[in-house]
Amino acid sequence: MLLVLLSTPTALLIGAFFGFWIGNSAKIRTRSRQVLIWSVVGACLGSRLLSFIVLGVLLKGVISTFGYFSWSLYLLIVAWVGSAIYGAIWGARFSVSLWEGNTSGLRKLATFLIGSMLVAVLVVQAAHLFHNYASPADKAQLNSLFQVKKARLANTFAAGFGQSRGDHYLSLSPDEKTLASVNGGSLNVWDVESGQLVQPQFEANSYVFSLALSPNAQALATGGLDDTVSVLNIATGGRKYLVPASSANQTGAVRSIAFSPDGQRIASSNQDGFVHLWDFNSGRLVKTLLEPNNTGAQYSVIFSPDNQTVLGVGPNLIKVWRQSDGTPLRTLATRAGSNALLPNVTLSSNSQTLMIARAGDCLSSSTGEGSRLEFWNLKTGLQQQSIDAGCSSIVSAGISHNWQVAVAKTHSNTIQAWNVSTGKLIDTFSDGEAYGVPAVAISADGRTVFSAGNHDGSVKLWQLPED
Repeated sequence: MLLVLLSTPTALLIGAFFGFWIGNSAKIRTRSRQVLIWSVVGACLGSRLLSFIVLGVLLKGVISTFGYFSWSLYLLIVAWVGSAIYGAIWGARFSVSLWEGNTSGLRKLATFLIGSMLVAVLVVQAAHLFHNYASPADKAQLNSLFQVKKARLANTFAAGFGQSRGDHYLSLSPDEKTLASVNGGSLNVWDVESGQLVQPQFEANSYVFSLALSPNAQALATGGLDDTVSVLNIATGGRKYLVPASSANQTGAVRSIAFSPDGQRIASSNQDGFVHLWDFNSGRLVKTLLEPNNTGAQYSVIFSPDNQTVLGVGPNLIKVWRQSDGTPLRTLATRAGSNALLPNVTLSSNSQTLMIARAGDCLSSSTGEGSRLEFWNLKTGLQQQSIDAGCSSIVSAGISHNWQVAVAKTHSNTIQAWNVSTGKLIDTFSDGEAYGVPAVAISADGRTVFSAGNHDGSVKLWQLPED
């Protein structure tokens, strides 16, 4: 290790001491690896050239798949370059991840395998040296890459009740004149232009996990914790009908629901893996498209814009049925992984490209991957694009009708927006303190973001900056 050889003997001794001490206290089987890690830490602290900051070591749960350590250590080293920050994470499965970011976002640059701690540290050192010795012009040029115009808060829609009671979900009508939201069992429907409630408030039959506005914005379908599909009349506030899930041999909460483009049918899926097709006018079960096969897979449902097919999107499968009679047409395999699938998926207007949002966590997932937006070509069955959404676990996502702007929201109520064509981050901004699971939606032109997730149950409208 060249880095260790360049360090002072004192730094090496300090690093070795901490290596043995941490190894004994954590009952780590292979001390030599920890000696090496802490020798690098000591070298960083003892070298004038490597005066970047060691933020610390985080102990993380037992990793049973490897016999090297009883515990996995995460070493985070960062260096500032103007307004930007560069970091190296040495963590689980003996890999090194390099990151770049600032107040507008975090982006993973690369991942190296075991033995690459030296590479990571030297890259961070290079960033540090650049900060110390680069010309002002070079620094200005680098910093300009991270200067992002911020979104502007345009309006806030007040909820009917004064406090949120659970997780948030949003549905925007195709003409963008009506917006529906739910948090727990509280439903709100607003006129987008005026920001006023269409009805004082609807009361759901149970805790709601999914909702969808009809294409003409005259009805609202919800899926509940009590295994029901409910349809409400927006004009009167009354219930059109409530379908007990037991009539379709379904058990478990309804986690996804969608209207067909002509408004005549409703698709639903539940947490046990059932996918059903319903007649909107009567509430009659048309067909059970999918029954669970003991895999525990949950599916998000969506109709194709041409009204020809119904799609069920699972953790590693995309299933396609003919809408008219429920005939299975094809099954596509997506990339398998442990990342959770979000309940919102989107199809392009030509019914050829599907956007899937996957939640991830760089430090806790088995693959070390963060969240991402995946774009799949349904004709070829191949993934054609992927946008890295960073380490924070995203819980909601959407895309503009012209497929130019994609947005995602994290558990912490942070919103990110990207240019889909280039994959470039347009903006990152916070919507305040999150209450429950937040939600996000986007207008057809990609300029307005609708955001829910605050304690008062309100929905905020944000105007995105020009890309």
